[in-house]
Amino acid sequence: MTTIAYRDGVMAGDSGSTSGETVDGSYRKTFKHEGRLYGMTGRVADAAVFKEWVKKGRKGKPGISDLQVIEIRADGKVLFWEGDRPPFIYKSPCVAIGTGSDIALGAMLVGANAKQALKAARKANVYTIGKIRTIKLKKR
Repeated sequence: MTTIAYRDGVMAGDSGSTSGETVDGSYRKTFKHEGRLYGMTGRVADAAVFKEWVKKGRKGKPGISDLQVIEIRADGKVLFWEGDRPPFIYKSPCVAIGTGSDIALGAMLVGANAKQALKAARKANVYTIGKIRTIKLKKR
């Protein structure tokens, strides 16, 4: 239960996670590694596996069955991962994934930045919860 949005070098993500009836608003779903940004939606266990796979050099398959990931490369290229399938290039000036993605994407398409898009999703989607965190691409 997550929303991740990216536009103009900034990725924003909520921080909510659920397990049964427990709701936690402190889970980090975005991270930076070697100049790339990553945002993940899906099972927390799969997110941890994917993050470790990236940090260990991306050898073999990532081993994620129930995860969507957007990867933003230093040159601004956007890759979309879904499960263990190879990623594909996403061609759009902005991208959003997760339960509030339609709201966030719509907000960005009419001018909102990534953080504003997350705020819109949080207002209209009960699964976009917790603190909004942002990370930025390094300028080349």
